[in-house]
Amino acid sequence: MVAVIGLVVAIVALAVPFVIERLKRPRLEIIPVRWMTHGAFPFTSAGVRNKPLPALLNKVLSRDVAQSCEASSITSSGKIRR
Repeated sequence: MVAVIGLVVAIVALAVPFVIERLKRPRLEIIPVRWMTHGAFPFTSAGVRNKPLPALLNKVLSRDVAQSCEASSITSSGKIRR
């Protein structure tokens, strides 16, 4: 019985830091924004934001900044824009 409890405690002790680090990673959310027309050229916009943590975890943990992130879009002609 003691061995089983020790095994459970060891598994929890290994799993908790992994879960915490996983939650702290940036989670990017790309939101389409209204089409804007400027003269003869149509433009599209997208908002990129870091999703916040759930309310209870937000008081204890902070999510890392997504530095050097890149967002790509594919135009109607098939070209990839960054």
